[in-house]
Amino acid sequence: MSWYAVQPWRTDIVARCSRVVQTPANIAKPPALQALKFRNVYRTTHHRCKLYSQKRMMTGTDTPVAAPVSPSQTEVGVDPPSDQQDTIFGKIARGEIPAKFVYQDEHCVVIDDISPQAPVHFLVLPRKPIQRLAHCQVSDIPLLGHLLYIAKQVAETRHLDSGYRVVINDGKDGCQSVYHLHIHVLGQRTLGWPPG
Repeated sequence: MSWYAVQPWRTDIVARCSRVVQTPANIAKPPALQALKFRNVYRTTHHRCKLYSQKRMMTGTDTPVAAPVSPSQTEVGVDPPSDQQDTIFGKIARGEIPAKFVYQDEHCVVIDDISPQAPVHFLVLPRKPIQRLAHCQVSDIPLLGHLLYIAKQVAETRHLDSGYRVVINDGKDGCQSVYHLHIHVLGQRTLGWPPG
């Protein structure tokens, strides 16, 4: 069995795993990919993941399979155990892991995404440990409003005057990869619909 890693805005294969040793000269795209237009195929197969950038993989038969990951990482689309309170984003928000903050206050921090999906891609993280948007309480309404306001403020400093996308991936079906609530803000490229 072979798999291929692709990126939604590129036309080439960025990684391939096969039992046969391949060189760049003899790597061929899967037949199903050769017959279809690039953006249509890749939009339907791209998902975010544990290290913020793991791509869904495709076999030569167009069947999506998850890339191999370490057991310590949360599977994309799988809810974490209920006792999993500490995440990399929680540690960043508390200052336990060094990070370059684009913005910070007593309620949230903003960092650049380490695997950007657009020329500008940053994350707004609440300092309060909330696993999912679905777990928010009425008492979290002011915090949620603050997170969106900070997303707007940072977008202005990044000169996203022509528009940007604000995304919250929530839970298994929302393909949430890190179970600490966070807002993605993407801009400086045309973002089509449906998203991809």
